[in-house]
Amino acid sequence: MITGIVVEIKAKTCIVLTPDAQFQEIPLPPGGVRLGEEICYIPRRRTIFWQSLMAAACLLILLGAGLLYHGWLTQAVAFVSMDINPSVEMTLDRREYVCEAKGLNAAGEILLSRAAVLGRPVEEAIDSILTRAVQSNYLLPSQNNVVLTTITTKNGQALALQPGKIYQTIVKSLQSTGVPAEVVVETATPEIRQQARKLGLSTGRYLIHVEGSKKGLDIGLEELKREGMASLEKKKGIVIGEVLGKHGYTGWVDLPKPVSQPGPEARSNHRSPGLVNNKGLERVSITEDKTPRMHPGAGTPGQKTSVPVRPVLPDDARGLPGLRVQGVPPHGYDQEHNGIKERNIKNEEPDGKDLHDNDNRELRDNKDLPGTSARDLDPEKDKGLEENKGGNSNQNSADG
Repeated sequence: MITGIVVEIKAKTCIVLTPDAQFQEIPLPPGGVRLGEEICYIPRRRTIFWQSLMAAACLLILLGAGLLYHGWLTQAVAFVSMDINPSVEMTLDRREYVCEAKGLNAAGEILLSRAAVLGRPVEEAIDSILTRAVQSNYLLPSQNNVVLTTITTKNGQALALQPGKIYQTIVKSLQSTGVPAEVVVETATPEIRQQARKLGLSTGRYLIHVEGSKKGLDIGLEELKREGMASLEKKKGIVIGEVLGKHGYTGWVDLPKPVSQPGPEARSNHRSPGLVNNKGLERVSITEDKTPRMHPGAGTPGQKTSVPVRPVLPDDARGLPGLRVQGVPPHGYDQEHNGIKERNIKNEEPDGKDLHDNDNRELRDNKDLPGTSARDLDPEKDKGLEENKGGNSNQNSADG
């Protein structure tokens, strides 16, 4: 609080003399003042939102750090050039994403206009370029194809991008398209790349010129600008992978081999697949089961058994009172229908030996079965037995 005597009045302020002999300028009170009047003034404190200021400062720091980190990630660190007949070059950042791409000749510009590579990982970009090259007939299954890829780091930094990874990516892409090709992946120094740019060549084409000169090969710069890789090999009688040496990766991608169909003998050893219905269940044809079916009474496959329909009873049991033999017809019945019949039980495969050939032979020769006497086959004796049976029944009734 400020206390003092008003010594001067201004438009919006006044000057007061404090007890400690200091002059201070303060705002005019709402009711006004007069000279020589003693007044009191309480100054207002300015509110400072320290927390808000600190939060804003932290946010700015984070945004700045994020922008710096993103800029650091997106810096160009490597260059990948691809030569088929079109020649293209892609610039990669630290994430191995394509941040820039350009065609090094007219065919390369046309190819890049059809392939989306910017902002994509290098593997996807390479696959897109090769796919478009096949669709544009730069790579054909019927011709000798060569894909030369050269990797260069910026400012001679350590190579983070592995050539073997690029080689595998190219091989998989060519295999998926079904195009055979010679695949060569090499590395080059920044000086080689800079010299190639001055001459209007890709890094890979200029590297062929440099390494070929070391081996005594006459490969001119104009030929390198004009010819494709496969055409250059054919005209010069060279193999690019051998010219560049064995510092990188070199290989040949063949056409996919057709799947051979198994022959009749091979198919016979495998169970043929069944049909699949709409419920996803396998339906197996019943004709697949070739196991010989067994009769319940047969012991081994192929067994044939002869069984007489009429059972054979001992002599002493015939004609006894109260004896009931079910299924035995009376003597003298028509033998065409209910006589002694022969039934053969056979399985599907008639490989077994007849176990009762003797019984069948006796039946065919009209011989007596075991346990059957002449009395059993004599109708007169059977008639006497029936009369005797009837007399015994009457006697039993009389006794009752």
